Amino acid sequence: MDKPSFAIQLNELRPPAELDLLLRTIEEIGYRKVTLPDHMDRQAAPQAGVGYIAARTAKTIAGTLVLNNELRHPGLVAREFATLAGLFPDRIDLGVGAGWKSSDLAAAGISFLPARERIDRLAEALEIFSATAAGKHLDFDGRFYQIADLPLPAISAPFAITVGGGGERMLRLAAVYGDTVGINPRLTTGDFTEETIAELTLAAHIAKIEVVRKTAAEHGRSPLLQVRTVLARVGDDARGWLSETAAAFGVDLADALMMPPVLVGSVEELVDKVGRLNAEYGIGEWVLHEDQIESFAPVVAAF
Repeated sequence: MDKPSFAIQLNELRPPAELDLLLRTIEEIGYRKVTLPDHMDRQAAPQAGVGYIAARTAKTIAGTLVLNNELRHPGLVAREFATLAGLFPDRIDLGVGAGWKSSDLAAAGISFLPARERIDRLAEALEIFSATAAGKHLDFDGRFYQIADLPLPAISAPFAITVGGGGERMLRLAAVYGDTVGINPRLTTGDFTEETIAELTLAAHIAKIEVVRKTAAEHGRSPLLQVRTVLARVGDDARGWLSETAAAFGVDLADALMMPPVLVGSVEELVDKVGRLNAEYGIGEWVLHEDQIESFAPVVAAF
């Protein structure tokens, strides 16, 4: 198993001088990837941000985590990311999801469809993205999307695809199409409920990983497994902080420390945990947030 790597999810973009300094710090520390979310608020348009991040770094992978499939036609998204990959080969990652936040679609004047239909639409979109990433002209006749022999841009190259999932159907889709598969809790409303907390356990992650591995093996694939942290803190006092936080949710400290999305502890404890989960379960990428960039530098350096 390759050594685990780390990514940073930025909350938003900043003025160029400030953003350049931040990106330089991220790259110097050794984070492998920088990603942007996709919500219809004051956040910057993610595709433009991906291009800027790639242009202002030397080796960092730039991507989305994740693009809302419901907001854009996948044929246009495929062309945009093929173009970005042509400009920055091997450094572009299209993270895409079915869209879970109804207010994003309301802001864009788009109907919020039932989850089943949104996932059906994502399945067709992933087929389009996969074909484009493989260098094929877009020629697709589906239930939701139709594309008639749309050529690739003159400047284009393959791009990576990231798909996350909490439910079994999404995990199976991710295993078939994702170069990286995010092992996620199900967030139907965006709020943390008792059900959500139960899905953060190690046992829940193991069960989801088995779904991904089995499906991927059936298709001759071996995607990278990704976990996005929900709690992360480095320091000798981190366990005390986690104990109070866990108690507020009715979770035992020992159980919280076992949760893969909870990276809380000393540098030595976190290096041990990340290394162990990588070796035993194949979790190869950890997504942290921008307020953890410098504090996690010793953990990143250890790998």
